[in-house]
Amino acid sequence: MRIAVRKTHFGYIPQDEYNEELSEKHNEGDCYLATFKKQRNPGFHRLFFFGLNLALKNMPEDYQERTRIFTVEHLRKSLMLTTGRVNRVINMKTHEVVEEPQSIAFDNMDELEFQDLVKDCGYVFDKLFGWNPWHKDDRIKLNKK
Repeated sequence: MRIAVRKTHFGYIPQDEYNEELSEKHNEGDCYLATFKKQRNPGFHRLFFFGLNLALKNMPEDYQERTRIFTVEHLRKSLMLTTGRVNRVINMKTHEVVEEPQSIAFDNMDELEFQDLVKDCGYVFDKLFGWNPWHKDDRIKLNKK
């Protein structure tokens, strides 16, 4: 069972009514093992996809042709591979190790990991094209194009 909690001066408390109801199923005085992850910010998630769309729109055509990156999903997967966020899977037939992009689903990546991903993706664009779709000044310039 997963319960969203908020850190307070008095300790951890359920984040809302729904999580309060979940916590009431536990017995007072019992010990529980907890794993803490910083909850993802949906607004930052939307900003990431806004940046991907902006980057795709402003990416040089010759680069798109050469890399075959024509959709936001292809761009996202390429960035995951480029920044080393991969799962390695063994092809059972050929025994080859294949790299697949990691998922950025809310359950698979917490807020701190996601912030690092966005920073690393911005670095990739800055090195390749001299602009970062998540940097405020570059976003303004790219949006005017």
